[in-house]
Amino acid sequence: MCAGSNAACTVFSGQFGNVGRTLSMARARSISTWPLTRRFAVSERWKLDLRADFFNIMNHANWNAPGANITSGTFGEITSFGSPRLIQMALKLYF
Repeated sequence: MCAGSNAACTVFSGQFGNVGRTLSMARARSISTWPLTRRFAVSERWKLDLRADFFNIMNHANWNAPGANITSGTFGEITSFGSPRLIQMALKLYF
């Protein structure tokens, strides 16, 4: 599609645009992970580990990478999100 109604199109369907060779514009952002661990001594022999992993704790919108198939109708469009804020916890008992 052209930018305006009177603009002349120079890139047609099936042709490459003017992005550089490294395609730095098409890189997806990674999700930050924050792990927290704590070990509790129940007795001299028994220990209890508590672990919590926080994924995307700031709850930023994590866009997926744009469509990379040139023949697709959604080429260059971002059509979905990544994972929302997730928290997982685990307990481990050593005896």
